[in-house]
Amino acid sequence: MQFVLDAGDTEVIHEPIQTVTTGKNVTLFCQLAKNHDIVQVTWQKNQTNIATYSKANGAKLLSNQSNIHLSQSDLTFSGITFNGVTFEDEGCYSCIFNTFPLGPISGKICLKVYALTEPEINVRQVPNPDNKEEMREINCSVTGRPTPVITWKMKNPLQIKPKSHMILHPNKTVTVTSTFTQVLSKTVSENSVICVIHHPSLNTSQELTLPENKITRCKQAPKKHQRIVITAICLLVSLFLLGLFIFFIYRRRRQILVEKEQNLPCWTLSVREMGDS
Repeated sequence: MQFVLDAGDTEVIHEPIQTVTTGKNVTLFCQLAKNHDIVQVTWQKNQTNIATYSKANGAKLLSNQSNIHLSQSDLTFSGITFNGVTFEDEGCYSCIFNTFPLGPISGKICLKVYALTEPEINVRQVPNPDNKEEMREINCSVTGRPTPVITWKMKNPLQIKPKSHMILHPNKTVTVTSTFTQVLSKTVSENSVICVIHHPSLNTSQELTLPENKITRCKQAPKKHQRIVITAICLLVSLFLLGLFIFFIYRRRRQILVEKEQNLPCWTLSVREMGDS
């Protein structure tokens, strides 16, 4: 943390640049180095009043921002706190001490808002048309503001420089993806892979090691004889289902015919009645 004293007969103690990660809380503060008759303290963003404090009226918020409040102990010390910082809070703020009879004495603080997601590392096995050795494609991606930087840490140096791809989002965050391919070693420990993230919000670089079990075989097109076998199986299954359907229909029709025959009236004529006639 660095504090500065503005030049002149009277100084304002403040931190010129402060950084914070989205979602965190931060307090900007100013303090007069000498005692003066202070009438009011005003906070501005881009020359627009957002908050004031005076003994007569107390703290007043003039901005529509619902995540800020004044942290005021007395007129010589003033702080403004942001809860759950968003990108909209980024900018330069002025703390103005309105004194009598010297007039306004101000200090300027610029707030930089950073963002950084958890990095992801993925690997998939890919076909190698040149030789029989298996290849794997490894990529590491992370989203941040400002733009993160990805490097790789490996026991064996890469023969081909990784390819980088960036996507700019509407909120000015950038997704960075770094990708490379290598021969799949039989011994994982011989080819350990570490993705290293560099970003201003980190005190030190962040490392993410590729898990040993995170290898997914890519789907390959079936060979010619495999396609013939699959086609034959599908055809046999279709014929079986068709035969089963025909058998069911035939059996059902037979059952209906039997039921109709059982429901027909039966007439019996005796032999005597036939003789009398």
